[in-house]
Amino acid sequence: MEKLLAGTAVRDITPTPQILEDLKSEGRYTYEGVAHPIYLKTLVLTDGNRKFVYFCTDLSRFTVNEEIQDRLEKELGLSEGDYLFSTIRTHNTISGFGVDLHDESKKGSSMYGQLFFDAVFDSCREAMKNLVPARIGAAEGESFITMRREQFSPAGNFESCNTSLPPAPWLRVVRVEDLQGATLALLVNYSMQNCMVCHYSMEGEGYDLITNDAAGEIVDYLERVGKHAYPVFWSNGGGADRQPMMYLTDYCDVDDNGVFSIRHQVLPIEASLMIMKFLAAEQGRDVMKTVEKISSYSDEFRLDTQVLNLKVPGKKRLFPAIENYHYTEDVRPVTDAPVEMRLQMTVLDGIAFCAANGPVYAGAYKALKDMLPFKVTVFFDDCLGGPHATVIPTPDMEEENKYVHATLQSYSYTARIGFNAFMGGFGKMLEKYMLKTVPTYGGVPYPDFDVLQ
Repeated sequence: MEKLLAGTAVRDITPTPQILEDLKSEGRYTYEGVAHPIYLKTLVLTDGNRKFVYFCTDLSRFTVNEEIQDRLEKELGLSEGDYLFSTIRTHNTISGFGVDLHDESKKGSSMYGQLFFDAVFDSCREAMKNLVPARIGAAEGESFITMRREQFSPAGNFESCNTSLPPAPWLRVVRVEDLQGATLALLVNYSMQNCMVCHYSMEGEGYDLITNDAAGEIVDYLERVGKHAYPVFWSNGGGADRQPMMYLTDYCDVDDNGVFSIRHQVLPIEASLMIMKFLAAEQGRDVMKTVEKISSYSDEFRLDTQVLNLKVPGKKRLFPAIENYHYTEDVRPVTDAPVEMRLQMTVLDGIAFCAANGPVYAGAYKALKDMLPFKVTVFFDDCLGGPHATVIPTPDMEEENKYVHATLQSYSYTARIGFNAFMGGFGKMLEKYMLKTVPTYGGVPYPDFDVLQ
């Protein structure tokens, strides 16, 4: 059996003042500056031949187009399944809501795309130069710093769901060390959308500074604990419906005509920033407790990767760029184009990294977590590149809820198919691990895999 080698690299991907100015001219962002720098962190795991590269970004959703995928293969030797991108899902960074990092017709977007993808290639090359013999271990713990979105206000939130499910406390920690026991990298995976402070508001007000939000505070805490001797990789693990315990919350309502609205800034920004530091310290302590639970490390490189590209039939109601947060069911365009999903499962010595190219709700990962046979499973959503998939909630999202009914009507059918396809897809992947049956969730059986195109 080949031995494990590991290397890391870090790049600052904070947009320059010129890029921020150009983005403002595109009408998409109104950032006035930078509160906290944002980063790309790269971890390369290899036996000297096969590679698994993890790119951890302080971004929200983005795509990796075919041109970049071809470059990854030609310049770095990385084929489909050899790499993963993760996000922290925060709004106060460069987000994918209408921003195409490959669109050369938009100066700000394309300039940032060049900055970001240059960092991807440079950091990977540096990490490969930094390879040393290594060991890897993982454990699962708990951290109670999140709540469901709809718990914050009487009207809920426009993406709220899973009202019968508790918060998702599952914390996954992977530690990579050298053969002398020194930490090379610490991976933290947790279900939480990072919106302690929020750029968006109906009145055009908000926190107009770039920040990596609560995730950045958690990383800063942990890297200070480690005396900055190694990078900490924090990723969102299926948290489209999970927010920090206290945050600059959304207040949602539906008027008599069914028009849905969102208002922000229930908490003052100053209070959110202060509370964010307390929550970061709380999760930081939870992470260190989980590190202590790692009972064994492996220096062997046993790698298995599967990628599944799905096209789920059915009408898909599109989400246009949100301009004023007012919309009803009949303003959503409908397309017959199938929902496209890309699922990846990479297993390294009993540690599974599962990923999807769209926002995945924590309840869906809970169902998947219950069926997986691996000792620890790390979940990523909104990553991988390729087409951006629709929201994948749990089946109970379709329950009657008058506060969010207008929005649920716009995508509940497609979302139900998406969830079932998501679980059925991973169930298909697991057949090679001798797991032949896929359980039901919430009393809803998953469809036969043959229904997928």
